[in-house]
Amino acid sequence: VLVKNRSKLSDQTSVDNMLIIFYQSAGMHNLAIELLQKKYSQAPTEGKKAQILWQIANGFFSQENYVEAERCFRQMIKLEPNNNAAQRNLAVCLYKLGRHEDAEKTLNRILSAFPDPQVADLLDAIIQAKTGSQPQLEEKIIENTLSSFSSETSGFTQFFLKRCDFQ
Repeated sequence: VLVKNRSKLSDQTSVDNMLIIFYQSAGMHNLAIELLQKKYSQAPTEGKKAQILWQIANGFFSQENYVEAERCFRQMIKLEPNNNAAQRNLAVCLYKLGRHEDAEKTLNRILSAFPDPQVADLLDAIIQAKTGSQPQLEEKIIENTLSSFSSETSGFTQFFLKRCDFQ
């Protein structure tokens, strides 16, 4: 409905935001990433660019495209060097790409600057995974990445989405 009537609506930004939320919720990450990349090119501030990069990186992460997720997390970290969640997710990408030592170094770097229990747990799980304890690592990865996703939607978006017939 939104896509079909998009040109008739005056507030294209709101339409794009609703489509992004819908695409993410529906697992249509390619379409969400496409719209987010458009928004990124139009973002007025570094902070807004970082927020959009976060969403793009998590979209790639959800698709298990860890190379692109890594690229986006690194780009975001350049904008927000103290963003521990982005650094944690970067470490997970590095681990998933088989770059275990880089993942450990990233987590140790975070821990040397900030005592963070999530980072410590993730680092312990990565170290244990080297000895074959993979299930705990996967559990920690899920905990870390899910705790970083924002699943909140605005009241207007919820109102609109409840009235759409999704096909």
